[in-house]
Amino acid sequence: MEKKIGICENKLFRIMTTLLAIAAVTTTVAYFIFRSVSNNAHKRKWRDYDDCGLA
Repeated sequence: MEKKIGICENKLFRIMTTLLAIAAVTTTVAYFIFRSVSNNAHKRKWRDYDDCGLA
């Protein structure tokens, strides 16, 4: 009986580890996308002021 419990715990551990890894990768990709979009919006906002020498 103890061996079956160990196998279930091992499967649960593997599933939880995989889910945490997927969550970490997804969060990192979302951060980089957000940062890229934010930087592009900032550049577009201040593009007109580059010509007059204020930036």
